[in-house]
Order: sequence, then C-alpha cells, then structure tokens
Amino acid sequence: DGMGSRIWKNTLSRNIREFRILFCPHSPASAGARKFVENNYNELKRLNPFFPMLIRPAEDIEPLMICRFDFGKEVDTPLSGMSEEQVMEELRKMTALGPELAPKLKNMGYCLGPDIIDY
Repeated sequence: DGMGSRIWKNTLSRNIREFRILFCPHSPASAGARKFVENNYNELKRLNPFFPMLIRPAEDIEPLMICRFDFGKEVDTPLSGMSEEQVMEELRKMTALGPELAPKLKNMGYCLGPDIIDY
C-alpha cells in the first residue's frame, strides 16, 4: 500500500458524503466485495473516523456500491464478479468524481437553498 493510495483514502470523507456497500455473505459474485470489506474497512474508517460507511450484507443480493455526494446525488456501481482490487479502484474513481460532480450539480439546479446574500 503506497503513499499515493493513502492520499486518496484520506480524501474519502471530503469528496463523498456517504458510502454503502451491499453484498451477499455467501455468493461467489460477492466474493470481491466481501474481501474488500474484510481487508479495507478498518483502514478506511481509521483514516475517515466520522465518515458514514454502511456495510449491508443480505442474502441473495447482487453486490453494489452506492456513493452519495453533495446535493443528495447518488451513484450506484454494480460489483458483481469484481475482485477486491477492482472494488477498491471503483471507490477510488468515486472519490475522484466528488470534486468534479459538485459544481456540475449546482449548475444543474441541485441547490439546497438560496445563495447567501450580503446586505
């Protein structure tokens, strides 16, 4: 695990508002998602202690990563058949997407309220 990997992991909580991962505890299609949680949850939580990371095992579910960004925008990523490394790469992509997505959403009218006006 190199320094570059740790840098993006530290920005997880700044670029994504919430991370959910759903997987089946037994299915081969969910093996990579399970391994990702087993091998990476503790480090990600240590680096982002207040970041909501929701782990949802459920019987007979297709593995899925859901990242919630600013303005409530969610992006779903199917994880079926992916390896642990591929799941990590998908999370890295979502982390990089966060800063790019916020201005676009605001320009599309995803605004939670009026801009602050100075009188």
